Amino acid sequence: MKVPKEILNEIADNLEAGFICYLDRDTLELVSFPDPDQFSDMENEVWKEEMEKVRKNKKKLIEIEQLVSSEGFRVME
Repeated sequence: MKVPKEILNEIADNLEAGFICYLDRDTLELVSFPDPDQFSDMENEVWKEEMEKVRKNKKKLIEIEQLVSSEGFRVME
């Protein structure tokens, strides 16, 4: 799968901001929303549509996981 640079940049920005990211393996649509573990006081209603997309399409989505800090530092080197 070849993902355009623009989408990769958007994924990196969202992960850095503390979002959970999923990529649709067919359409390359990015679905992201704030990580509830990091933003416990967030208003879920605002992100309801994105969370619902993930719930309904979990099998065709790829979760993009954040790097742990040690891996992030290694990448920057």
